[in-house]
Amino acid sequence: MSFHDFFTTTFLRHPLPSTIKKDRQTLSSSGQDLRSSSGTKLPQSALKDSLVDVNPFVTDAALKKINPKILPGKLHKENKGAIDWGFQNLLAYGCFNYVVIFDPSSSSTIQVLDEHLFRVVRVRWSNENLCYQENQPFVLSLASADFAGNVYIWNVLEGNVRATFAVPELQKPVIELRWAPREPAVLLVLYESSPNTLIAWDTYTQSRLWRYDLGMDDLLGFEFNPFDSSSMFLASRSGYILTLADFAGKSVPQSTELRCRVSPKENNTNEPVSLLQMKFSPSTNNVVFLVLPREILKFDISFQQVIGSVLIDRSKPAFCEISLYWEEPDRIYCLHEDQSLSVWDSDSRHGVPFQQVGFCEPFRFHKHIFKKKGFVFGLMNSPQKKHHLAALTHDGVIWQWKIQEKRSSKVLSGFSKDKEFLKIIISGQNEGVSSAISSLCVSPFSEHILAFGTFMGTIQIVESATLTTKAEFSVRNAEPVRGIRWLSKTSVIFFSSQETTKGMYKNMLSILDLKTGKLTDIRQTSTPENTFIRAIRISSGFQYFILLLKERPFELWDVKTLKLITIGKLPQITALEWAPLEKSDLQDVAEGKNVQERFIFTLPDGSIHFYTINRRTMIMSPLQVELSTGIISSIAWKDQYLVSGDTVGTIHCWNLLERKSTVFTTNKGLVKRIKFAPGDDDVHLIIVMFQEGDFGIWDLDHSVRIANSNYLVGRDLKAIDLDWASDSNPVVATSDGCIRILDRSLCISSSKQFFRATLSRKTVLYTPFLLAPRNAILLKVFLQHDFGERFQSLASNPKKSAMESDDEDYELVTKNLISFVDPSVVDKIRRSKSKAEQCYHVCKFYGNEEEMQFWAILLDYLNNPRTQSDSSIPFAPTISLHSKGSLPPTDVLASTLTGVQLSSDSSQSTSSEEYPVKSNILLSREKLIQQEKKKETYLMSSSAKEEYDVVKRVAEFNLLLGEKQKAMDLLLSTPISHPNSFADSLMAITIAASMSPEIYRDMVHQVAIKLMENGSLADGTQLLCTIGRHEEAARLLQNAGKWSDAAWLAKLCLPWAQCSTILTTWVEHLLESNHQMPAIFLIVMQGKMEWALNELIKAKQIELAALFSQICSDMKLFSADSPSIGETVQPVYVKYGQYLFDIGCREGASYYWALAESLSNVPQQQSALKKSPTRGEESSRQETSEGIEKSPSS
Repeated sequence: MSFHDFFTTTFLRHPLPSTIKKDRQTLSSSGQDLRSSSGTKLPQSALKDSLVDVNPFVTDAALKKINPKILPGKLHKENKGAIDWGFQNLLAYGCFNYVVIFDPSSSSTIQVLDEHLFRVVRVRWSNENLCYQENQPFVLSLASADFAGNVYIWNVLEGNVRATFAVPELQKPVIELRWAPREPAVLLVLYESSPNTLIAWDTYTQSRLWRYDLGMDDLLGFEFNPFDSSSMFLASRSGYILTLADFAGKSVPQSTELRCRVSPKENNTNEPVSLLQMKFSPSTNNVVFLVLPREILKFDISFQQVIGSVLIDRSKPAFCEISLYWEEPDRIYCLHEDQSLSVWDSDSRHGVPFQQVGFCEPFRFHKHIFKKKGFVFGLMNSPQKKHHLAALTHDGVIWQWKIQEKRSSKVLSGFSKDKEFLKIIISGQNEGVSSAISSLCVSPFSEHILAFGTFMGTIQIVESATLTTKAEFSVRNAEPVRGIRWLSKTSVIFFSSQETTKGMYKNMLSILDLKTGKLTDIRQTSTPENTFIRAIRISSGFQYFILLLKERPFELWDVKTLKLITIGKLPQITALEWAPLEKSDLQDVAEGKNVQERFIFTLPDGSIHFYTINRRTMIMSPLQVELSTGIISSIAWKDQYLVSGDTVGTIHCWNLLERKSTVFTTNKGLVKRIKFAPGDDDVHLIIVMFQEGDFGIWDLDHSVRIANSNYLVGRDLKAIDLDWASDSNPVVATSDGCIRILDRSLCISSSKQFFRATLSRKTVLYTPFLLAPRNAILLKVFLQHDFGERFQSLASNPKKSAMESDDEDYELVTKNLISFVDPSVVDKIRRSKSKAEQCYHVCKFYGNEEEMQFWAILLDYLNNPRTQSDSSIPFAPTISLHSKGSLPPTDVLASTLTGVQLSSDSSQSTSSEEYPVKSNILLSREKLIQQEKKKETYLMSSSAKEEYDVVKRVAEFNLLLGEKQKAMDLLLSTPISHPNSFADSLMAITIAASMSPEIYRDMVHQVAIKLMENGSLADGTQLLCTIGRHEEAARLLQNAGKWSDAAWLAKLCLPWAQCSTILTTWVEHLLESNHQMPAIFLIVMQGKMEWALNELIKAKQIELAALFSQICSDMKLFSADSPSIGETVQPVYVKYGQYLFDIGCREGASYYWALAESLSNVPQQQSALKKSPTRGEESSRQETSEGIEKSPSS
């Protein structure tokens, strides 16, 4: 009897092709199928409960299509410092050779970017704001650099590379990379060469702009002064601080200037200075924090003086790095060498510069495992949420902390009794691959659930559609889980083998209940064995399993009773697999009946043996067939195909129906594993893994290999284990500790990751940058104008909607988009008390810092209105804000809210602390004086008061404020031995003389002019201030190019009319230098709203101009002497309406065109405005499209 005849008469009662095809049609019509270990599927309809109801690890997201992606694992030591939390509220970090995009709000991995061939050492989010441009759509961009000096610019949501930069002669690690301020196309990269080299790249043209050698070889990084984009500072590990003055992104720097060298207070001459970090204060101008192992210095670069410090003794763990938040100028978050976290705050009112107010050890439970230093790879603070921190640890876990204020009965020395101390709590944690993977298996009951064991003795359950961890169990105490297989819908069986002595092993076989976490040991031995467990094979009907032992007979077990049935006779089995079941047998198994099952195994001589198990009795068939001339190491069986692989890499496929064999010669060594892809019988794909970690996919129906693993091999990655996540997507555990879901080409491990409106309603949108650009712009419009809520109510009844759209995607998005947004964000926006406040919160949600500053300045101005005597522009003492919607009550677009009264009374005005203005010059005069007084109080109350530079600085400040007696006393206190004693005495005499005769005023004036002409700007300015010539001093400072100093002096000392003149001169200079937005900030701060509107129009900021015009019109902020303001506002509304129309918001467009029509006096214009443009007319509106483009310089 031939093998084919034996198989068809013994195993099957019907012809194979027709039976299987018919059965498959029946099964597919009954619902979702369940796949057995051999590739056969079990009918779900036969089960008592559905998969979603029974399996606790299946969610709505699991029913989505599986796309290529990566589940990241532990990090490489070279990934340390490769972390950035951008204004988009997304966190990026390096993990081996790829970049992980993480959403801290949802604690989920959004995207993994895989193109680097070397370890990623730095990542940096682009500073480009979301904008709408037809010719150049917005792209969420990220820059990353690797250990070989290669720089990649990513399109994050698309998952592809936009540009690549490399310098062949500089194949060195990248020290730092940053985007140039106000230049979204310019990327600055600092290379670890000798000497260190700084290169500017143009990411738009993909070209190098310039290269500059810095003359040092131990730089640790560089930063820009957040208050002066033309000032770049560099720091070296030996403590040198350098600056590149007058920096311009596209122009090569002219020179490097040494500013200072850091020296700790307790400096040991035998111990060199080791600077760990330099970080600018995001909230205080000219202040930088310098981190040393035992000390943190708060340094003022304007007069090169330490104005605060944090010092710890040698019994405490040293500092590693710090993090600062821009709304907390006096607070430092510190990471220590032992991975503990401390928080330090200052209280200058009581003479205590910094005191510890919080401490925690979040990793104390991990110290017994991770004893080496550097367990934490990066510490970042949230750019949007106050009191939120995140730390990246080397096992790939992101820990999120929330800082809570709490009252403490224990008052630390120097702090007032009402001081609030901090409590640090863990608020979130992501779950990646916790340890190196040893074995994995896709659930045969659902293709979306994956279980894998690790070398640290843990088992993780992962949803493969989203690669999110659903559960993790610690089942072995740091002992590897050698193999794992699914035993039922909610249980897995696994084994471990630990060598106790040479040649002796402790073997453990256990079952884990995924619902309860209960662990059941089913094979217990009191003494070690001279063999170890090789593998587990589960039968197709899940009635039995076979345990394979090294050079020992196999063991057959019953799944229901968990009892050993029998032990085989042949010890040296090389491969074993169960035969697939028929449909009738599958139905019987689903009903709980016992059916016959068969398995096949091979011996070292290549012979094949069959066994039949009937009612716990194992019967061996004497038939032997030779499939290969070598030793068979792996075997798989599905439908009519029986596939084997041998120790030399030859794959032998036997077609049981056609009695034909196909041989694939690979010469890749031992075949370790063969897996059939699930799915229809018309397609038979196998994935084969070899001993050395190579793998490939073969199509058995066409006898051809369709893919190999050269893409991963080229990245020095090997497969540890593999399976099929779906019929098109293999899932592979790689040697870098990660899990990859690939496509059939085995080359793609990333895919588009846009947020879709068709997702489950449980999904929450925490950042708009995950949307497609057009949808993100639409959402911004809805949040700013309340169009979205009204449209959703109209969308349920299309007949009532005034705006019909032929774009199905647009209708889907506008119906559901706002419902996906984080409810807390929507609630905060809708609870805004004014339109300006609403726009501020929307810009904060979008991370647009420039627009946030615009609205913060306007709110600060509105909360502190000037009277007629203080301003040349007429303003009412009390300003009535219109409702935030700025729409009539009868309008169909939005409902209105009760107006809010703003006045000088702080109880009636919105606290400006909620809308911090980052620039000192833009603060009110009272706040600026308060800030300087705070600095003076600390200087004179600390040990620094004994230093001459500190006393001189305080004297200068009092002199500028007109406190002459105090200034004279400080100047006369200079020791006689000091070389400047005579000069200070002359200064004091001059001050005294200025207090009486007029002749001394003229003399002081002459001396001051002479000093300033000779470059002594500070001395000349002080002398002019003593005789009341503040305006002249400010003018001379402006002539010398000290614009910020002149404005600072004017805000402190001049009446508003004269101060406004000084500021206006600065505005004109900024406009001539093409710095429109900083100039507009100054204009709004002065209350010159018409001028601000005109400059917004010139800067092509049409969206800001339209919203600004509405607010000013509603609040009557435009001057009554400007009758032509309507002629200025009307084209703004027209262009903004066109902008809304272009992005699909037609209702908003109609509203703004109606506003423009109300300002028109010409009938022809009215008729033109009533006509809405069609799709064909959009391309002809060249003038309008030019008006809605965003200026790159802004």
